[in-house]
Amino acid sequence: MQSLKKIHTYKVIEAWRLFAEQNIIMEGVLRPEVERSWRRSKDLGLSPWVAPPLSSVPDDEMELIKQELADLIAFSQPIMNYVYATNSSFYLDNQVCLISKAGVIISEVNKNTQFSTVSVGKYLDEEHVGTCPGGLILKEKIPYVLGGYENYINYYQTIFGGGSPIFDSSEELIGILGLFNPYGKIPEQPLQLMINAAHLIEEFLNNDRFTLKETDDPFTSFLDEINYAALLCNNEGYIVNANNQCAEMFNMSVRNFTGKNYQELAMDLSRLLNTKTENENFELKLNGYPIPCILNNCSNVQGINGQNYSLLLFSEDINKRVAKKIVNVPVDSNRFNFSDIVGTSIPFRNVMRIASRAAQVTAPVLIEGESGSGKEVFAHAIHNASQRTGPFIAINCGAIQTSLLQSELFDMKRVLLPEPSKAVRRVSSNRLKGEPCFSTSWARCPWICKSICCGYCRTRRLPV
Repeated sequence: MQSLKKIHTYKVIEAWRLFAEQNIIMEGVLRPEVERSWRRSKDLGLSPWVAPPLSSVPDDEMELIKQELADLIAFSQPIMNYVYATNSSFYLDNQVCLISKAGVIISEVNKNTQFSTVSVGKYLDEEHVGTCPGGLILKEKIPYVLGGYENYINYYQTIFGGGSPIFDSSEELIGILGLFNPYGKIPEQPLQLMINAAHLIEEFLNNDRFTLKETDDPFTSFLDEINYAALLCNNEGYIVNANNQCAEMFNMSVRNFTGKNYQELAMDLSRLLNTKTENENFELKLNGYPIPCILNNCSNVQGINGQNYSLLLFSEDINKRVAKKIVNVPVDSNRFNFSDIVGTSIPFRNVMRIASRAAQVTAPVLIEGESGSGKEVFAHAIHNASQRTGPFIAINCGAIQTSLLQSELFDMKRVLLPEPSKAVRRVSSNRLKGEPCFSTSWARCPWICKSICCGYCRTRRLPV
């Protein structure tokens, strides 16, 4: 929904005032859906300057509506809980609403707001509040985001948000799932997250055989739309699911750490899973590898089938990212095998064939490729498929100064060198023992080190 920031606010303000005062649409400013909604609101006799009396459904009628839409409410509630849990701590005044096709809010997840308009039993359609996110989606029947001066009545111009329609099996509109902020904040979630959430609700309603668990691919697709790294844990401390952002931060596939207790991965999450929802810096350790992070939110969620989970949202601390990258720590030698590498093209199969042959010998192996192409994954696979012994050590040659790299990697005489890191000392001891070492950023390695390495690979001897 951050696309709303790209709208030229001052032009929209000018267009709104021109339409409110002279009933003239300024060309080239409004989106077509907003323009149509403004015209419908004007035709309904609504004044852009005066908010009409708030309309609510009588309690007895509301009970009948809830009974009629009991399945929709029941299936939507856990999904709405998860949508709300995707808010970072700054956006806890966001509201997740389920709106019937008649424009009545029939369910909501809302913890920190007293804004009376967006609450159960209130109308949020064009007939009552004019152009607004919920009302426009009901009329246009498309996913949409809207906010600010695009709202027709000035009283509601602090509302920002969007949502997605929900259809039954016959493609008839039965409601919408919306995410709104009534305080002038633009929700940070992408519209695709709301679309995926609405699709999950539709599957529940329209497919009697559809069963969903937090471990299933459709739910993972929902998590992938979150702007932060997301980690879902149950009450026993087992990692149930995670998104792609989390996998990229951990530098491993999701399947390699889901289903495991965070203690098995040497993660210390006990304090985070019980902390208050506020931004703080922390260091997440995965197999002893430190990852500097910022906690964005940690929510207790009543999920599908009534089970309780903790959804942890965090992001990498950019200010400490460089420090993280130069740390060289042993990687789990059991991490990747050839079976973990997926590909079907002919060039890819040729690479797999050559890598398999390289695993049958103990000679040094040179792997070339662009950043992110999987060089280290292939190095792991070759190591695990070969007779090589000892731990697999990865070292970033471009992150260590030349004198220190020569001294520690080749045991050359050092003069006034700083205290070497533990990782470099381990590489040095591995070199003496003949154990495997994977060197990255070879292009940034000093030429003198390249020369020594090439000579050693040919002769197995180091210069005296």
